[in-house]
Amino acid sequence: SYAVTFATDALKTCNGTMAKQVIAADLSIDEFQRRIEENAIGMIARRQPVASDLRQLVACIRIANDFERIGDLAKNIAKRTLALSEAGTQSGTTSRMTVLSDRVHEAMSDVLVALRTRDDSKAMSVWHRDYEIDALHTSLFREVLTYMMEDPRNIGTCAHLLFCAKNLERI
Repeated sequence: SYAVTFATDALKTCNGTMAKQVIAADLSIDEFQRRIEENAIGMIARRQPVASDLRQLVACIRIANDFERIGDLAKNIAKRTLALSEAGTQSGTTSRMTVLSDRVHEAMSDVLVALRTRDDSKAMSVWHRDYEIDALHTSLFREVLTYMMEDPRNIGTCAHLLFCAKNLERI
């Protein structure tokens, strides 16, 4: 969650320093995921859990994998931000990118609450609202393509923005 927050903040301000911090932090996210998997597999081997205990351990492994993937997507946003920053771009976002980013943050926050409190209805609510993020992504994609067609000098910057938007949508 923090990686996504820092990556999107770096993108909004085209902050290369912040983007580098996100990229560097990805190694600790990878390591954390590896430790969770090791501990869960060790517990399965030593204690031979069944039923709900086994399902809970498998869920922990899968959730850790999902969060590691989210960290990778945040790192990808940071890499694109770094490229924009090095190219001298002043701002890495449009208003639609900010709205998309905000919706993704809301969804992630709700998912974390649902996970912590084991609230199925909150988790389902996030899933049912996913169409909003998809629609924002599609709208942003069209907007950025228009910028590219209006002025071919925008193609490089806009290509980075398209990849950032896709990474946000995947998160």
